[in-house]
Amino acid sequence: MELARSYSLLYERDHGVSLADLDKLKVPRELRSYPSTFYDLERSLGLFGNLLGAILGNAHPLTVAYRPFWEAFRKRYHDRLVNEIDGSKVIKPVHILRSIQLNCFDWFDAKRTRVPPDTPNFTDIWKRIGLSAYTLPQLPPSLYFMVYPCSTLTRPAPTDKSTTTPSLTGTEDASTISGVSALTETTGLTGAMGLQSKLALSRVGKMVVNKTPDSHLLSLVPYNRKLKDIIGNTQPLSTD
Repeated sequence: MELARSYSLLYERDHGVSLADLDKLKVPRELRSYPSTFYDLERSLGLFGNLLGAILGNAHPLTVAYRPFWEAFRKRYHDRLVNEIDGSKVIKPVHILRSIQLNCFDWFDAKRTRVPPDTPNFTDIWKRIGLSAYTLPQLPPSLYFMVYPCSTLTRPAPTDKSTTTPSLTGTEDASTISGVSALTETTGLTGAMGLQSKLALSRVGKMVVNKTPDSHLLSLVPYNRKLKDIIGNTQPLSTD
């Protein structure tokens, strides 16, 4: 939306945009953001409605279907959503915008495959929220990690160092516990997943001999050569 407004694509509809143009118009990563408050959501919904009318026209099915959605938001669900977004904070603005995006994508995908598309029912989003039946849509990984940053996770300090699972470095400091054990402590994994993590942690630091080695792999790595010598200065992959 910002790109269209900045380069007058909304006002001069004869412009054609190629892939090379889009590559040049990419928003720098540090300027990307997402709505986090109810005010941001209201502003984004209003801008998106204006964008639909400017790009697709006022008679387009998506524009027509969006109008009752906007009217219901302003007249009926406005005050209720303030508590949902800024109060409980279970439903985030990006979830509602993602639901709108998926509705639009489904409509365009039906047109692309030459299947008569159903008219999007954007208002159903508000009804499901009002009936406490709204299912949070799955966010793309890049957006998910922006909304739920890993840095918000806190690791509780162990109460008894004697029961702390040792890390690969052989120390019992809580700050050097392996990634799996830290995740287990932070999220409190239970059931089969928690049991699996505990079993994996019980094998940390133990040597397992491969009784059926691959001869081809053995020919690639010299005997008695340490992995550290092969890796050299290459940084290992992050655990994110």
